[in-house]
Amino acid sequence: DALSKCYATRRCVLETCRVTAHSIGAVRTVCSDKGFVIESSSGRYRVQQGETIALSHIAAHLTKGDWGERAAAYDPLRSEWGPNAPRSSSVDAFADAGGLADEYKYTTFSQGLHKCPGARFALATMQCVVLSLLSGAHDVSPVLPLPPVSFERATLAQRAAPTPLFVKSRRTVDWSA
Repeated sequence: DALSKCYATRRCVLETCRVTAHSIGAVRTVCSDKGFVIESSSGRYRVQQGETIALSHIAAHLTKGDWGERAAAYDPLRSEWGPNAPRSSSVDAFADAGGLADEYKYTTFSQGLHKCPGARFALATMQCVVLSLLSGAHDVSPVLPLPPVSFERATLAQRAAPTPLFVKSRRTVDWSA
């Protein structure tokens, strides 16, 4: 219950997920017998029934038509995360953030039947980690040397390998009690 009242932290987590959505996104097969047209800055493409398409989360999240002129900017105070943001019943995992953009606009956890079943848990976990680190109760440092930057492995924070962190609690526990 207390976590649901941490609006600022939730907004920061949602916005971070929006501007750093690293996975390929949704891979779908077109079911409509009419197909549909995809418009982009490089042209119009007709997608036929039966074709498989991949939708990029990060491309959708940086679209100025959906997110405004500052689409690429990190802004946890976006109206989508505020108390008057439009709600979607199918994104109930985000309801305690005070609202959320339409699930087809904010696609980090996919949508519809393919929506991530762990979205609520993932968001709560990210909030807990952020709050724990910001509490000052831990010292955090990367395990050096850092792996080199790679532009081919976006799922690992743009590093060529995992980047482990060393987390040490500043608190001491008296186990004798």
